[in-house]
Amino acid sequence: MKLSSVSVACLAVVVTSSAALGGTYSGGAGSAQDPYRIGTVADWQELMNTAADWGGCFILTADLDFQDGALIPVGSASRPFTGDFNGNALILRNGFIDQPNNDYVGLFGFVGSGGRVRRLGLEAFSIMGRHCVGGLVGYNQGTVSRCYAAGTVAGDDDVGGWWDQAMLVRSATVTRHVLSQAVIMSAGYWAVMVAR
Repeated sequence: MKLSSVSVACLAVVVTSSAALGGTYSGGAGSAQDPYRIGTVADWQELMNTAADWGGCFILTADLDFQDGALIPVGSASRPFTGDFNGNALILRNGFIDQPNNDYVGLFGFVGSGGRVRRLGLEAFSIMGRHCVGGLVGYNQGTVSRCYAAGTVAGDDDVGGWWDQAMLVRSATVTRHVLSQAVIMSAGYWAVMVAR
């Protein structure tokens, strides 16, 4: 019986120690030379829930199918995503974000100055928010390049299929190879690529 007690105590110490270290993902250290690797749905969930890592570097290592699972945006107005997300020309599929009472809603809710999202495909997604709603990015002050989004985007105002607000944010950068094939529902301003 004593052996069993000792085993449980050791396990508790290991769990506490790994939680204190921060993001683990499928590897990586979050630097440009060794980005966090996102290769599973569990890795994406870790990214969504670990705001302390949103200034780090990430690389997608596999297509992910969320199987119609509920997601939350990466980045917010109070804690923007300012890191570098390299989609590695891979695709995220079949997810939804349902936040009709929230602003800055998209796969990446708010990309701040210096933030970068690139080489990422988004398919069969449903995104619902209030203001500043986009399939890929809700609000962008950074750089988005070589991305596309296909799905349904709904909101009250400032709604875009790929991202909202590009016309208003002078510090944002859009580069080549961007595409949106989204169904857009909005009570206010909207556009296929960008709102306003």
